[in-house]
Amino acid sequence: MDSENSVENIYKEMVTIALATYNVAPYLRESLDRMVGQTLKDIEILCIDDASTDGTVDILREYAMQDSRIRLIEKSKNEGLAVSRNTALELTKGDYVCFVDGDDLMDFDLMEKAYDLAVKEKADVVMWDYYEFGEH
Repeated sequence: MDSENSVENIYKEMVTIALATYNVAPYLRESLDRMVGQTLKDIEILCIDDASTDGTVDILREYAMQDSRIRLIEKSKNEGLAVSRNTALELTKGDYVCFVDGDDLMDFDLMEKAYDLAVKEKADVVMWDYYEFGEH
C-alpha cells in the first residue's frame, strides 16, 4: 500500500446528511434510525425542518438530544424543499453532502460505500438506486 492510500484510509472527511423535513412524522423515526446507525461514523446529520405541524420537529429534537452529530434548524415559515436544501448547503460542515427526505430509508452502510467510491474514483457525484417504503 502506498502512502497516499494509507492516508486516505486513516482520515475520512466528514459527510453531511442533509435531511429536509416537512410533516413526515409517521416515517421519520425509521429514517433517522438508519442515519444514526451508519457504519461511517464521521457524519453530520443536518436537519432542516420546514415549519412542520405534525410532530416532526418534536421527533427531530428528541434525536438531536440523543446524538451530538445531529444539528437541527427549525424554520418558522414553510418555504419548500429547494429553500431547505439551499439552507443546508449554506450550513453544512461536511466535505460531501447527501440530500435525504424524511421519508427516505438508507442501508446502514450507504454513506461508507458512497464515500469510499467518491474517494476511489475522485468523483464529485455518486448516485445509487432507491426503494420506496414497503419495498425493503
